[in-house]
Formats: sequence, structure tokens, C-alpha cells
Amino acid sequence: MKTISLQLLLLCGSLLTVTQAQAGGPVSKTFGGFAAGKKFTLTVQEATSTKSVGTNVDNKVPVPEGIPKFKVGQKIAFTIGKKGELTGPNFSIALLNSTTNANSYAKQPTQKTVSPIIGSVFKDSSGKPVATTMTFYQYRITNYKLSVNLVGYVLK
Repeated sequence: MKTISLQLLLLCGSLLTVTQAQAGGPVSKTFGGFAAGKKFTLTVQEATSTKSVGTNVDNKVPVPEGIPKFKVGQKIAFTIGKKGELTGPNFSIALLNSTTNANSYAKQPTQKTVSPIIGSVFKDSSGKPVATTMTFYQYRITNYKLSVNLVGYVLK
């Protein structure tokens, strides 16, 4: 009797496991509501490039080498990478945090790349990306003076 009860218990347990696995369907991982490989395109609405050296700030400078150059009206294609990173032409930014209506991305500087990047992707109520902001920084020291380039983009 104990043998039959134990076998019956094991059979029921295995059926329950199979039933739960089938009901759940394929498991897919999302990053801030976006699946890896998701693609979307937004249009540049604003582009700014500034440079400060000490206390002097110039608000209209060319985008420095090493930072993506986008123009107002340009369509930019984005892809969500395998680890949830936001990728686009010549950049990749790791997912930092997500909420219902926005995902935050950040790339910290390293010794090789002293150019941090921050960005946000804003979502509508259905989770569709509708806008993004990106800010690229570049730090340099020349003649004992720190210069900082800041390039910002707003896309919709």
C-alpha cells in the first residue's frame, strides 16, 4: 500500500509540474518592458552641443569626435540588446532602472572611455517607446584646464 501511495504521489507531482510548464508557455525575458531584439525608430527634435573650459561656456560648438552626430529631423534606429542595453548608431548604453513610463540608461566612464552617456526612453500607457533623451559627455584636460563637451538629443 505504501508503494502504491508513493507512486501515486510521484505521478501526481510530475503531472502538476508538466501542466504548469505548459500553461506558462515559453519563458521570455524583458528589460524594462522591452524584449531583447526590439527595434524602434524615433526622430531627432532637438540637438545641442556645448563646451565649457573653466568658467567660459560656448553654447554652439561642433559635436566632438567620438560622440554620435545627429541632426534635427534625422530618424534614428534603436535596438534593445541581449542584456537590455539601448543601442544605436555608434553607441550602447546599459539599462540602469525602469518604471512603468520610462527606462533609464547609463554608461559609466572607464580609463579607456572617459565619455559617460545617460539616456531615458519614455513609454506610453501600452509600453510603446514614444520619446528619448540622450546626453553624451566628453572630458579633456589641456594645459591644466578641464574642458567638458556636452551633447544632448531629444527624439520623438
